[in-house]
Amino acid sequence: MYCCKDCFWDTDLKNHIQRNSSKIGNCDFCGMQSNLLDPLELKEKFEFLKDNMFLSSNDGRTLANSFQYEFKVFNEDNVANIDELLRAIIDDPSLTEGKFELISDSSRLSNGWDDLRSELISRNRFFPRTKIFSSLFRGGKSDELIVFELLLSQLTTKLPIGCQLFRARITDQIQCFPQDLDKPPSALAGDGRANPAGISYLYCSTDRDTALTEVRPSTGSVIYLADLKTKRSVNLLDLTSPRRMFSAFHFPDNLAHLALELIVLLEKLSEELTAPVAEAKQLSYLPTQFFCEFIKSQEQFDGIKFLSSLTKQPNVVLFCEDSNEAVHFERYEKCIVRKTTHEFNHETSTF
Repeated sequence: MYCCKDCFWDTDLKNHIQRNSSKIGNCDFCGMQSNLLDPLELKEKFEFLKDNMFLSSNDGRTLANSFQYEFKVFNEDNVANIDELLRAIIDDPSLTEGKFELISDSSRLSNGWDDLRSELISRNRFFPRTKIFSSLFRGGKSDELIVFELLLSQLTTKLPIGCQLFRARITDQIQCFPQDLDKPPSALAGDGRANPAGISYLYCSTDRDTALTEVRPSTGSVIYLADLKTKRSVNLLDLTSPRRMFSAFHFPDNLAHLALELIVLLEKLSEELTAPVAEAKQLSYLPTQFFCEFIKSQEQFDGIKFLSSLTKQPNVVLFCEDSNEAVHFERYEKCIVRKTTHEFNHETSTF
């Protein structure tokens, strides 16, 4: 039986299969026509990660589910039975039929972020003292920062030249295009989930409906929607699905668990970027603003990509000081909102 690169999310495994395959055909596990590889050729990689990350536990998960839960190794959209695929890879019933759990907890840095988040909001905004700030964000070459930088490179995605983006604004009329649909001047820039007040970023979406929804219109609102295209290749930190995009197989044994801790942290940051925040609670934006300013300081990034809280489709934020340097505003259209829908969570209090 043969597997293929489409059986996996993990980029290290996909690249290994692409490099070492000498046969093309239909995969026995996902049915795709692709470059094929004997699953046993992946055994060493999986056993190495298993030995460094998991221990036997009666209360744990199957080994396949452990790999999937912690690392999103398998492409579950294509592979119906990940246990069967792992049995073909490891070929050792004592492992594939056993139960496993992580050797140590992976939430240490995520908990550290909670401490930093609280400090930024209510105690010490400009010179934080928490341990995670010293190890990740202050610039010293700690193990945490070295692995963090490797992870950020794994989560880099490119928008090619000519990539279409959309940007919307609620306004009665457009007097000057594209200026009226560009990012606001710094003096008028309010707090956003990525930008601090006074620092203007260009917020866009990858589809029309998300751009329109993101401005949170009401019935009768007049929205102008701009169609943009990138003028050059744009590098983004992609936080839409961090665990799928990173490869645990890429890290040596002493750093693999640290990489997982950092991915848990990045997932929390992704959730905070996505979560809706009431206008009256804009201090809640401070932690994500801090993180985005850190990413901007890493010169390889032009912006970030994260999921909309409303449509679960991607939003793009560009850091560029001059929008015309990165995008071209091609055209715009007028939209009138005829109907909006709302979802409610009901909480009942008793006295």
